[in-house]
Amino acid sequence: MKIVLLTIFVLLGCVSKPEKPTVLQLPPIASTKELLFPYGHYRHHLILEIAHGEDGKSHRYSFDGVAETTADKIQLVMLSPFNTTLMKVHEDRQSGEVRLETYDSKLRQFESKFVDYYAMLRKIFLSGPLAEKKDPVTKPLFNEKGELLADLTYSEFKENVPRHVEVKNKFFTLDIEVEPL
Repeated sequence: MKIVLLTIFVLLGCVSKPEKPTVLQLPPIASTKELLFPYGHYRHHLILEIAHGEDGKSHRYSFDGVAETTADKIQLVMLSPFNTTLMKVHEDRQSGEVRLETYDSKLRQFESKFVDYYAMLRKIFLSGPLAEKKDPVTKPLFNEKGELLADLTYSEFKENVPRHVEVKNKFFTLDIEVEPL
């Protein structure tokens, strides 16, 4: 009984109630009939390597999550090693409104960085199918101004959907393993 109570206290201590969500406006992206990642639910494992943090050292973070994409919304949930919710991102695709809820107080200081990462991830979620049929496929990712954000490498295709995506620029590398649910 003592072990059960201790476990409950530890789990409750890992995650807190989110503060007021961060809300931002991104330009809506029109729906397309064919997507690289068809609408649905996906489980993903991410490894984020930041080249030089504020302390001048490289940092590596690893976490799991779940994504849901539909014609009307994108929802992402970042999970802790105990599968508790660390962060949620919800985008209304019609309005472009994005709500970011952070449940871990340690992550709140990095919310602006997560917004930047999400802006790139949504372009990946909503990109059309690749014209090239080779494995791997590398292509650049640009922002609305035409500036290079990162290089994307898609690989390990199953049923024309990549199961591995690498997003790389001079500041970070994001390695994503994707599995449809």
